[in-house]
Amino acid sequence: MSQRSQSFPLMLAVMAILLIIAMMVVNVGKVAVFRTDTSNAADAGALAAASVLSQVLLGEGLNADKFAARSTLRLAAMVYMLCNSIFPFDMISAWTIYMDHCRDALNEYKRLFDRESVMGWANAKKTGLQYAFLNIGADQPPAMKYKEYKLKGYSGNYTQYRKDMIEKKGMQSGFVKFMTNPGSGYASPIGAIGTSMPVPAYKITSGFGWLDGDQDSYGGQKYADWPNFVEAQVRGNQYYSIWVLTFPQYFGMDNYNYVLSLVQQALANKYQGQYYPPFADYIYSMLYDHFTRALWSMPVTFSLNDPMTGDDEEKKQTDDNPIAVKTKRFRKNDLQMWEFDYDGIISRATSRAFRDKSDTTADALFKKEKVKEIVTGTSMMPEDVNLYMPETYNKTWFDDQDRHLFETELTDVR
Repeated sequence: MSQRSQSFPLMLAVMAILLIIAMMVVNVGKVAVFRTDTSNAADAGALAAASVLSQVLLGEGLNADKFAARSTLRLAAMVYMLCNSIFPFDMISAWTIYMDHCRDALNEYKRLFDRESVMGWANAKKTGLQYAFLNIGADQPPAMKYKEYKLKGYSGNYTQYRKDMIEKKGMQSGFVKFMTNPGSGYASPIGAIGTSMPVPAYKITSGFGWLDGDQDSYGGQKYADWPNFVEAQVRGNQYYSIWVLTFPQYFGMDNYNYVLSLVQQALANKYQGQYYPPFADYIYSMLYDHFTRALWSMPVTFSLNDPMTGDDEEKKQTDDNPIAVKTKRFRKNDLQMWEFDYDGIISRATSRAFRDKSDTTADALFKKEKVKEIVTGTSMMPEDVNLYMPETYNKTWFDDQDRHLFETELTDVR
């Protein structure tokens, strides 16, 4: 046997080994690319979701401010009517203002819970999914262009092509359709976001599957059955818990006793000698007793802290309440040379909207000491209060409203 014939098997073995090494390098490189894509996607989704929550908390704080100011003005109108109108108009006017205010507080609470709290978390999860998918590196080919259609026998001109493709949405690949139609695409597990929407689930999972080389394929809800798919999952709370604060809970007992003494003195002076003593005493006692109870239970603002426990519930709902995003990439048998599945390429990121300063808060920043000044210095009629717009509130009534600004950060990346 010649030397050449003896070296030929060795060359084949070396070539096979080199081919295997090359395939391994290609596959390991692909895994590294996928891991980078999923990591970037998880980071982007988590930070985007936390940014939405930061805006939600800002809205909570500003709404708490406005309602505290409106509550104080309504209280001032109640006090004015009790002190300056004669019986029974003083009682009727004050009671009407109070009932209107309680109805307004109920509607405002429902609006805050539905729109700011439930919808806020739903929007955060939707945004987390959106940014995760936009950065996950789904490599489905784009829709064919005009020249490619012509090569396949399309007979229309470019104007007709655009008309046909736009009407049929043929200019969009499956992934573009998945991203531009959230109701049936990436956000379909959340559903339509609105004031009547159900509370979203704690964990939302969505995904997109496709075939190699097919720009129109769209895996739908069974995306994991396709040879290629990307998946994003968002986990987090379902809403912010909101409590209603009454007058003494927010303004304190000192202001509560001050307003009571003001009304008590005014009622005593007003009814002194105007009626027979028994009747005057009855009116005075009735009005003062009703006002005392109304002021004690009067809703004045909203808070993320439970006034009954005294615990820092706001910290639990912000600093200690992260939102997490997990992303996954799957591709089956990429080189068609051996069974190598790019499975289990998963990245995770967690973020939060947090208080970067000790005085950051979503609670009202209405200055408590202003209540005495407003109640004693306001002569508004009930109709004036109802027409008083939040935009015209005196800015000096509030502490620095920048304290409602919450920061965002990534807290865990894997």
